Amino acid sequence: PGTATALALNLPVTAALLHQAFREGYISATGFALTAPAIVLAIVLLLPVLFYVGRKLLPDTAGAPGKASD
Repeated sequence: PGTATALALNLPVTAALLHQAFREGYISATGFALTAPAIVLAIVLLLPVLFYVGRKLLPDTAGAPGKASD
């Protein structure tokens, strides 16, 4: 469901916003080409940190009913 929502709603809206920002000069192609991969890389590298923080903040959810245990 999350992937379907992202593809059906977020992708078209984001594409339209990016198109408008490029057209109006808020974003340059060079700047976008340099920063977009860096942002994607940062998000991917932060995933383990975010999962760790989540486990520390919500340690009791591991034994919740319906949750598969490791």
